[in-house]
Amino acid sequence: MPLETISYAIDTVTVVVYYPATVKQEPLQSFDVLVDGEIIGQVIAEQPLRFPLKPGHHVLQANIPGVMSKAHELAMHGGLVNFFKLRREYGTFADQVHLDATPLIDGYFILSHRPEFH
Repeated sequence: MPLETISYAIDTVTVVVYYPATVKQEPLQSFDVLVDGEIIGQVIAEQPLRFPLKPGHHVLQANIPGVMSKAHELAMHGGLVNFFKLRREYGTFADQVHLDATPLIDGYFILSHRPEFH
């Protein structure tokens, strides 16, 4: 999945959250992304979420019904793009959602049922 060119603004932080799912990981699983406790959007494997934030301290989380990721308290600086990868771990008694910071990426591969991604 190619990510569009992201414009940089010195007074804005850009955040990209993506979910490189496989068929086993339910590619159509939808995750809510929360910033400072408010839902800012949803991510599925075929649609990364990109959004601007004001520089400063923010708390980032992701969830699916019944499962919330650990809260990430981050100091974000203007003019930068921050990438976060979602992953879901299946457990015997409880599932877990992880939101991991990643280095700069320019795309990722997904397995999709939609013909435009083949």
